Amino acid sequence: MVKATPHISKNMGKFTNYDTSEQSGLIVEDVRTVVNPEFGDFPLDVFPNFWRSPFGKKEQRLYARKGYSEFFCGISSLASKSGMTSKDGLHKAEIDLAFRGIDARQMWNERANYGSCLHLLIALHERNELKFVFGLHDWTEVVEDFITSYGYHSLRDQWYADIQNDMAAYFSFKRDSNVKIVTTEVMVCHDDWHIATPLDIVAQMDFGGKRIFANINIKTGDTHPFSEDYFIQTCLEAYLYNRQIEKNGKKNKYSLNGSFCWRPKTRSKTPGNYELSKNTINLYTEDDFLYIAEYVKRKKPYVPSSDSKIVTFHGNEENSKIVIRTPYEWLKNMNGDAW
Repeated sequence: MVKATPHISKNMGKFTNYDTSEQSGLIVEDVRTVVNPEFGDFPLDVFPNFWRSPFGKKEQRLYARKGYSEFFCGISSLASKSGMTSKDGLHKAEIDLAFRGIDARQMWNERANYGSCLHLLIALHERNELKFVFGLHDWTEVVEDFITSYGYHSLRDQWYADIQNDMAAYFSFKRDSNVKIVTTEVMVCHDDWHIATPLDIVAQMDFGGKRIFANINIKTGDTHPFSEDYFIQTCLEAYLYNRQIEKNGKKNKYSLNGSFCWRPKTRSKTPGNYELSKNTINLYTEDDFLYIAEYVKRKKPYVPSSDSKIVTFHGNEENSKIVIRTPYEWLKNMNGDAW
């Protein structure tokens, strides 16, 4: 899979220069935040640097923060796990697919990996690292990395078609709403709640007759309505962002007034079209998110599984060496003398 690379493009503007680390003999991807030079006064310094941790449980991504002795958990699955929403719809969809002879978990996993690929292509495009051009151009190398890594060779044609459809839909959205990208993958977090997540896109856009700054969460499922889980996720993302950027509760120039889910519309029926969710910025309050905070406090999803480990290999035939580290040994090694 394509990893974050250490070089810095001169077109990238302000960035968090954290780069890929090969400590422990393992390539570890940092979450690279890039700011559009047009928004050079964006306060990037209030948003911390994180690594994407190689540890994690099912449907639960973990992040590591420099100088911290604990991991942080991602937020995408916390709404249903905390009891804020029900899983009934998910279970019904799984049963319906089973009646059609489709393994729901396998299909959802493939679509999740496809979504990661699309996210990466959009980020690379907006960073000016790999500008997307329709047809078989450089972007196919990124797609091939995913296809090869996950064994989706039989789905190659579908992925190529879906990627081009979804990029066309994304470009239409940018034109329709006069979107200017401010930053990609800025990390938001809550230290006390041990949660963190990158925002796909922070953008300036037209909405409701005004120019606003908004969080755009890129989704890739094209057949079902946006779920309440998505609304909670995007509202929580905006809450965390504004909490970090608004010092002493005072509005910042870049405070968010919008938070949306975006996705391609049904590809087979409306190719190249998209759907934007309702504005979720005020759907929930801090009191609502205390359900998530309490769940994280009780269940500690930010703690890696007890049997997690990193095994790395070093040297050659004459001096080969195997190093086995637990998650916290790995975290301490990554931090070095930071704590």
